[in-house]
Parts: sequence; structure tokens; C-alpha cells
Amino acid sequence: MGSSESREASCAGCMPLRSPSGLLSGASSPVPAEKPVPARKPKPCSFSIAGTWSNWTPEEMQWNGTNFTSIVTVGENQWEAFQILKDGSWDTVIYPSKKDATPQMSYALRGPDSDNRGYNWLMGRAGFNPFQKDRIPPGTKYKVILNVTKAGVADSVNWELHRASAVSGAEQQKPEEDMPPVTYWIAGTWAEWLPAPMLWDGECFYAMVRIGSRGWEAFQFCVEGSWDKVVYPSIKDANPYRHFEFKGPDNRNKGYNWVIGRAGMNWLGHDIFAPGTRCKVKLFVDSSGKPKRMGWDLYTGERADRPTLICFAGLASGSLEVVPSTGSKSYVGWCRVKELVKHPKKVLRALSLKLEDGRLKDGRTVKCTACVSDEFHVRPVKGIQGIKSLSPPGSIQIPVWGPLVDQLEGDFNWHAFSYDWRRWGDEKFAEETLERFRQEVEDIIRHDRPSSGKASLIGHSMGTTVMLYLLSVVGDSWVKKHIDQIILVAPAHMGSPSMVSSYAHCPFVDTQSWMPVPGIFDQTLGDLTATWACMIAEMPVKVGGVAPWPEDHVFAITPGKQYRLADIGEFLVDLAACKQHRESGPALWPSVCRLTAAVRPPQVPTTIIYGAGVDTPNQVEYEDCNLGRAPKLSSTVPGDGTIVAYSVETVARAWQAKGSQVRLLQEPPKEGTSHKSLICCTFTAAIVPAVLTHRKLTPIEVIVVSASGLRNADTGLAGVSDPYCRIHVPGKPSTVRQTEVVMNCLDPEWNYSDIIYAYTEGDQLMFTVYDMDSGCTDGDLLGRVMLSAQQVRAGFDGNLYFDGDPGSLRVKVTALPHI
Repeated sequence: MGSSESREASCAGCMPLRSPSGLLSGASSPVPAEKPVPARKPKPCSFSIAGTWSNWTPEEMQWNGTNFTSIVTVGENQWEAFQILKDGSWDTVIYPSKKDATPQMSYALRGPDSDNRGYNWLMGRAGFNPFQKDRIPPGTKYKVILNVTKAGVADSVNWELHRASAVSGAEQQKPEEDMPPVTYWIAGTWAEWLPAPMLWDGECFYAMVRIGSRGWEAFQFCVEGSWDKVVYPSIKDANPYRHFEFKGPDNRNKGYNWVIGRAGMNWLGHDIFAPGTRCKVKLFVDSSGKPKRMGWDLYTGERADRPTLICFAGLASGSLEVVPSTGSKSYVGWCRVKELVKHPKKVLRALSLKLEDGRLKDGRTVKCTACVSDEFHVRPVKGIQGIKSLSPPGSIQIPVWGPLVDQLEGDFNWHAFSYDWRRWGDEKFAEETLERFRQEVEDIIRHDRPSSGKASLIGHSMGTTVMLYLLSVVGDSWVKKHIDQIILVAPAHMGSPSMVSSYAHCPFVDTQSWMPVPGIFDQTLGDLTATWACMIAEMPVKVGGVAPWPEDHVFAITPGKQYRLADIGEFLVDLAACKQHRESGPALWPSVCRLTAAVRPPQVPTTIIYGAGVDTPNQVEYEDCNLGRAPKLSSTVPGDGTIVAYSVETVARAWQAKGSQVRLLQEPPKEGTSHKSLICCTFTAAIVPAVLTHRKLTPIEVIVVSASGLRNADTGLAGVSDPYCRIHVPGKPSTVRQTEVVMNCLDPEWNYSDIIYAYTEGDQLMFTVYDMDSGCTDGDLLGRVMLSAQQVRAGFDGNLYFDGDPGSLRVKVTALPHI
């Protein structure tokens, strides 16, 4: 427990009271500073602004060679609302996806169109405001800034206090290039409150801040980096859209912070920014260096600055929305436990598929799938939200891609290629998907305008099966023109031996762990999933003529028969003969074989991330000839629990032999990550950005042994400090690691070890020890020390002494081979 004299904590309400003066040796800015965007001429198009101050009469915005701006004077209401019109037309309006939006909220830009009614930006009232606080004095001037891409597409909207509102005429005449007599540093939650110098651009001090996994960051300013000269707001949780006064420089700053990502009172967690969002924090000062105004912009820059990444989710790992034909409200049918328990028959009927005859473009008639009833229409939940969690609108979130996207969202333009994964294996559905894939990829590239002119693709599990087929049949010239590279995570294009028994008798060998399903539903859900083509598509199969297993490998054994790779079709026929609701297997197997036969070695650079640290089913044995009964597991091999590692390697090496540029990256077996978790583990989170930006990683093993002689931050009956240590690379949220808490101890022993995969040459490594403090995110700071890049590269084994605090930390850091 902490005392009232705690010095640092990274929750919004618990902030540094005191901290060592200056910056620790080797410390750097939380996010690498970026050069101002160069002027762009000529003006790409025209925009006008219309708002309450002009009775919604459009006024043309001014182009300054970089962005469009307009000066707005707040009236007697102490707030103003507005929208932006392209070419001055009410038919092409740019507006936010949320009502009463501010730059302090997370929202999307809409338009240009005419569906703008009621969706305004609002300056002067920040979000939820029941007591009518945070109004702006009449006459205050704001500069509204519209950032656009090179093509003239609206990219972001911000506003800041116009200097004419706060600065005298004499001050305005002073050349802004003159460097003030003092310098400012910024300290915040993203860097464990380690001060870092801000840069001067001739107009203001600025620093780039990247939002972490919590969706918000808090900060203060330090004059010359000193915690005895802190500049802070007069109110808690301040932002540029609330009225506040500057306080300091002094050391009475505890709890008074600026907070990016939460607007005013935010009890329900609204207005949290997407992790990875970058903000440019700006502090304007007068000629003497005294603060006069501050603000921040959501910093996106040109879309071309970030690679475009399109995601392919796998079997059962994308949300499906059920739309009743009656026009009543749709709901997420997979996976929503509440809906399944309340209306099991309705959900199961909505998600079931039936077989019917279909005709392909070449005139062939094949078996295909369709909804069993006209009462419902099932469609994938579109966008990245549809794969981040399996239940986006639900109260119980089931994360899938979410942890990966949250860590890397600011580094890439993320998109999801959404499809009804139940129907993969149906040739007619694959034909329809191909046309949509081609169009969607071209539209995404046209919208994002990546510098390469191409998109990269990443797939997980069966998503790799879908991706590889589409790339194989869309045409080599199209692929080389539009696709930069692909990443396959826990790839399932060769199928899985576990699906042999999963399809036969148990619904979720692969998928049950996504959703906690009561055991009483097992048989019912087994019959449901048996109607899905995807269950057949994930049977062991040859890929483009390549056999992932030896020809004599036996997948299933009965007293009278052995089923090898060439016998999977026969297995499905025998199963349908002895178990109800399994007729889809033999009907769809020919289509599955034709789809996988079409897969060819990738034509673009390919990285495969796979696991080999989990015992994985490779063979099952039945007591009798009834294939509908649960078999016993008779053989396991290394894999990820679903996909056999050597099957991945066999196909990849066959591709390499044919000239494909394929790179195999096996997660260290000691990690033991399961199939479903490979897409969101720390190994994948480190590899993905390194691959897409062509960087090498040097993983490091970190061992935090112990600490000694720590300061006692508790007083009275609270006992002594309850220390824990946090390790991270500054500016890389995915590298955060943390020991357990040792209660009532000033000489704790942790013996904690972990591997940080996202380490690159030149990175420093920070160790911070806190006293566990109830009510705060971190607690009282007990000590902090930085290991330099040179020390990390050379390896370190010894004691680190805290700067300005008593005590030391015993650590060992070892650089591992490059990835």
C-alpha cells in the first residue's frame, strides 16, 4: 500500500508529485520525432466550413500549402457546431461518425455524401456534460484544421486555440523562429513518466505520443526536464476542449494532468482512442518561455506513410450477423453465448446450412451450400471490428485478432476481408468470393494510397487457405501488381488430422476454445457444424499436388480399416453411413479437393509463422467400425495443438524448391502457444511489423532476479513496500513485461524471466520498480534505471543502481540470434 507521498503513477488521477531532476542517461523521446509535413502545392480541391456561428452558411476554408484552415469565433452560447463541405456543396459533406464529435473522441470520417444530418463536430462542450461545464468564453477564437491526402481526400479534423485569442499584438509581431530561453520536456504514462525533451519547430514545442493498449495517455510538462518545475493544468483530466489555466512551474502537480483519449467525465469508458493512434502534442509559449496555450492533433500524416494490411480470419474466428427477413433487428449469432442460451433453436436454425445444386461459370453442376430457411440471412460483420472480437456488440468480448490489432493499429492501415467462413469449401461460394476479393483489394489500395501501391495480406488458420486459393486463381499479373507480400499465421491450408474426429463426433476440437459452450450443447452443435463446408475444407488434403504427410501415414484406424491421405473421401462416406447429419462430407469433398488442387506456390514474398510447442493429434483409433463414436488419441507430434508442424514445413519446402520466396519462422517451442492464440501472441506481434517494414529483430532474454535496499513507500500500519518490476522498451507497448508483486518486502526476489521479441538494434531497455498501490494503475515509484543499447547488445549480468533513489536491481539480459 502506498503513502500520500507517492511520487509516480500512470493512472489519470495518480500522477507524479516529485521525481528525480533531469533525464536518465540515454533516455529518448517516447515516439521518434517526425519532421513537419512538407508543403504541397497546388491546392488539391476546395473545402468550405458551415456552422452555427454563420447559420450554417458555407464559408470557404483557406489552403496554406499543407492543410485547409478556418478561424471560428465562439459566440454567446459558448459552443459552436460545424460540418465541412467539399467544393461548397451540401451533397458532398464531410462529417464525423459520432454526434457532437471532438478530436478527443475516437470516430471515423464519413462522406462526402448527404447523410450528414445531426452528425456535427462540437467545440466548447466535451462529450458527456451533465453539469454544463467546460463552456468556452464568448469571443474565443479557434483555428479549425482539415488535413487531406495528396489526392484531396479528407484525412482528419482538429482545432486549436488561435493565437490571436491569447497573445498581444506585440507578441504576435515577434518572429516565431526565435528559440525561447527555456526548453520543455514531456513526461507521461507511455514511458513510465520518464521525461523526454520536446522539439522546437519555430512555432511551438512538440512531441509525438502513441496511445497504448488502454486507449488513453496522461502527461505533464517539465521545464528543463526538472520535476521541481512542472507545468500542469488547473483541473484534473484536462484537455484542449475544456477550459483550464496553466499552473506552475512548481512541484504541486500531483493528480493534475492532461489526458489524451478520454473526454471529461467518462464513467462508461467512452471516447477511448484506438491503441496505436499517434498524437502530436504542442505547447505554445511566449517570448519569455511562459506557456500560453497547448493542444494536440490526431497525427495520421499521409496514408502512404503506413503500409496497408488486409486480414483473413479463419474458421469460427470472424463474427457472423443474423439478419431476420422480417426486418427486425439483426444480432451476432456467432459467437454469442447469451443468444444461444436464450434462443437455441432460432440460433441453430439460422446458422445451419443445407445442400443444393449450383452451377459454376464454366457450366459444371456442383453441390453447394445455402441457408436452411428464408427467415434469416447470415452475413459476416464487416470491417476490422468483425475479427478483433467474436462478439463486437455483446457485453462478453471474445478476443481473436484484437490483441494484435491493438498493439499495431497505429503502424498500419488495417482492413479485414470478411467472408462467411461456414461456406468455404463450396466451389460456387469460392467463385463468388474471388470476384469480391479482387474488387475490395483494388478499392482499399485506391483509398489508402500506400507508397508501394500495393497491399500486404495476413491470414490465420483457415484464412490462409482462403487467401492462397484466391491468389492462385486471380492471376499472376494481378497479384504482382497489387500484393506486396503475405504472412501466414498457424496456416491450415494442408488441413489438420484433428478434424477427422472433430467432424465425426465433436464440434470444436479446433473451435471450442473460442467460446465457453456448455457440454449439453455438444451433440447439437456437432450436428450444426457438420452442415458447414469449412469442416470438410480442413480435412487433411494435398495442396497443389504436394502431400503434407507421407503417403503411408494413417490418420484413423478401425479394427478392419486404415484411412490414409488418399482415403479421406472414403472415410467421409463411411462416416455418413453410420452417423446422421454427415451427408455434407461426401457431397462436398470433391469440391474441396478441386479447390486445394488449384493452390500454387505464392508469387510474392511469403512468411510463415507456426508453432511446434504443443502435442498435436496426428492419429486416432476407433474401438469398432462405428466412426460416429469418439475415438482415442493414439499418436501426437509437435505442432500448435491443431496444425502439425512438419506438415507446414513439408509444403513450404516444396514451394521453396519451385522458386517461391518462402520464409519459415517457428515460434520457440518453449512458448507453447496454442493454435488460436498464435495470431495474438507476443512472438507474432513482434514478427509482423518487422516483416512488413523489412527490419531484423534481435530478441533478448530478460531475467529480473531481485532488488535490494528499496525505499519504504508505506507508513504507519501499512507495513513496508509491496514491490514489483516492470520492463519495457520505450515507445514499444508490446514489449511491456511485469514481475509478480512481493508483499511487505524491501529486498524482493522475483527470478522472473521472459523473451522480448520486438527488440531491434539501438533500443534501450527500461526497468521500473513500483510499490503496489491500491487505487492506482502503477503505484509509488521506488526506482528506475535504463540499460543502454550497447549494454543490451553486449549482454549484461549484474546490479543496476537507481538514479536518485536508494536500492539496486539485479538483472541478466542476453541477446538472442537475429530473426
